[in-house]
Amino acid sequence: MKSGIRYAALWLAALTLPVMFGCSKGEVQRNDISGTITYQGKPVPEGTIAFEPVAGEIGGGFAYIRDGKYDTAQEGRGYLAGENRITINGNTGEYVEPGNPDSGTVPLFSGYEVTEDLPEGSTTMDFEVPADK
Repeated sequence: MKSGIRYAALWLAALTLPVMFGCSKGEVQRNDISGTITYQGKPVPEGTIAFEPVAGEIGGGFAYIRDGKYDTAQEGRGYLAGENRITINGNTGEYVEPGNPDSGTVPLFSGYEVTEDLPEGSTTMDFEVPADK
């Protein structure tokens, strides 16, 4: 009887070890990206940048823009390698109603989109948002 229990314990361990230590099959490989974003030749004071896989995979990346710079490793989530739709929104960092944070911030532009094929591994990419946005 002891050998049957030992066999069952070994079988159970063989089934659960991959789950405990992670299977690469279900994991998503995220890649960090950083860079600068300018609008009308000046750094974007505040905003967001989002990376959405064109293939429809879940789990896009994003970062906050601060003083014209963004970095998913510092403040956000990395992207998935491959073709991505990149959406950038920028604002002045000033409140619509001065002193009232509930009033929101004054927008510079909204919904600027570009598609890029992003590589595996950490990378940098700068963006110049066209003045007509």
